[in-house]
Amino acid sequence: KKIKKITANIIYTSVAMGALLTILVVVFTKPLLRILNTPEDIFQDAYNYIVAAATQVWREASNQY
Repeated sequence: KKIKKITANIIYTSVAMGALLTILVVVFTKPLLRILNTPEDIFQDAYNYIVAAATQVWREASNQY
């Protein structure tokens, strides 16, 4: 019973951390790209790529449980 509780806590924590990191990536990607002086002609593509990658990681992680 204790192992089940620990496993459940690990799963919930992993899902919560994944959601938090995904939200942080989505919120802070544009400011980070500006700090890195990303050229305007590729800015939107860079943003879309990073956000797509972050959300795909979230989808993969959430599908495992």
